[in-house]
Amino acid sequence: RGSRIVCTVYNDMKLILQMPRGNLETIYPRQLLLTYICNNLIDTNNQSEEPNYKRAFELMRKNRLNLNFLYDYKPKHFLDSIKTFIKAIHNDDDLCLFLSELDNEKNTKHELIKYVLKQEPM
Repeated sequence: RGSRIVCTVYNDMKLILQMPRGNLETIYPRQLLLTYICNNLIDTNNQSEEPNYKRAFELMRKNRLNLNFLYDYKPKHFLDSIKTFIKAIHNDDDLCLFLSELDNEKNTKHELIKYVLKQEPM
């Protein structure tokens, strides 16, 4: 309450705030994080460009977002590039973590898509 935005670092998805007492705090807003993941990592502008699932996975794991969103966001796109995803996730533990968070009952797209900021076409 009463804090001011000092700057944003879009490539790292952090927002730096100055609190009323002068101390600086860093937060990672869900809107900024999910918008970056959807627009820059999963949705590729060029058909020959592959999605960067490794970076998306790392950001979601680091910020404790449900990894099921990687599939739920665009299921057909994900299944078409499943080989790319498996190659990107080198660690067996990370792959097991992703598989354990897959859930048929819970669709995270409806839960998290409200946080994705819409970009206006240029």
